[in-house]
Amino acid sequence: MESDIVYRLGGEPAIQDARWIKPGKSQSEWLHDNILYGVDFKSGCNTPTYKFYADSLARFVGTGR
Repeated sequence: MESDIVYRLGGEPAIQDARWIKPGKSQSEWLHDNILYGVDFKSGCNTPTYKFYADSLARFVGTGR
């Protein structure tokens, strides 16, 4: 479908220089319901799950949190 409604409703972008934005991966709880397997805590929309994601991201990008 071809539509320009997003552009007509969105207005001018707030970010003038978006060269720093790079494609990548994300974790979205609404997308996968925060179901983790093989962990020693009850996964879901809770602090242990988000800590797990933060630690995984740190290992992925090499910060070694």
